[in-house]
Amino acid sequence: MKKIKRKVFLVVFIILVPILLFIANGLFIFNNGLKDDQEMYNFFKSNEELSSTYSEREIMHLQEVKELIQSLTATLRLGLLLFALMSLSLYIKNKKDFAKGLFYGGNLTILLLMIFLIIFLINFQFFFTTFHKLLFKTDYWLLKSGSRLLQQFPLEFWVQGFRNLFVYIFVESLIISSLGYLIKKRKKLSTFK
Repeated sequence: MKKIKRKVFLVVFIILVPILLFIANGLFIFNNGLKDDQEMYNFFKSNEELSSTYSEREIMHLQEVKELIQSLTATLRLGLLLFALMSLSLYIKNKKDFAKGLFYGGNLTILLLMIFLIIFLINFQFFFTTFHKLLFKTDYWLLKSGSRLLQQFPLEFWVQGFRNLFVYIFVESLIISSLGYLIKKRKKLSTFK
């Protein structure tokens, strides 16, 4: 029974790595995209209303985005706390499992990233549509081609944002996997099996 609990603990630790990397980097890129638009920044960071130059549909979509960002931020905070506690526990109790968790967590993230990247490269429109359908309950994100929001955040903005996301996550995943490997080597822990 103890061995099963240890394995479940390790699997949860491994799964947390990609979840946290995707959320943290997604929020970073989102917040970075707001820095040049004071009105949008104030809407997301405080309770200021948007100007009347946005349509009702655009405002409803932005409200959904705001709620999603708040949920992801709360999830990230809770996830980081859980990850920190699990890391500490694993490092103290079983450095081999800690090294395995980092190594496999980083590699799982790279695998997921490669799947997303292939879809992104083959059909960005499908990727973008699926992204929105998964994250939003309504279809307010479907806007008319001349809408202010689409002019502020054109397709190129999203393509570049996702490219940056992929690069950041890939580099961070490599660092995490390498760290796990180096801890294993340094501690002369036999194998990851």
